[in-house]
Amino acid sequence: MTDSIWITRSNTRGLFNAASEGSQGPTSPAGTLWAVGTTADLPSLEFKTWLELIEPGSAINGPPNSVGLDFVVQLVDEQIYLDLRFTSWGEGSSSGGGFSYVRSTAAIPEPATGSIALVALLAISARRGRPTRQL
Repeated sequence: MTDSIWITRSNTRGLFNAASEGSQGPTSPAGTLWAVGTTADLPSLEFKTWLELIEPGSAINGPPNSVGLDFVVQLVDEQIYLDLRFTSWGEGSSSGGGFSYVRSTAAIPEPATGSIALVALLAISARRGRPTRQL
């Protein structure tokens, strides 16, 4: 997802952040919080750890039941919110820990008008400073 968030899982169990964790722990995947819903509902979402949201006994009652549901994952340090939907979840050690998902990409902020003007001015200045070629 980012340089510091690498979502993966082992042959069994749930998700963890391979960039900072060797296996699933109680707050895995480290650096993330999760909510059921989409970023369109961001102000009303309640974020929890992935395990709190998904564990057996919760409303979702285990990772296989997460397939097809909409989630928002917050990348805490970056303050990035992504829409995510699991499309598969392998069960048992024979699945090799397989899972798949689709997600949105983080919005790229629009550059400020002043920044655009500065880049344009620099480009014009650089072009004027080039020597002309005689034929």
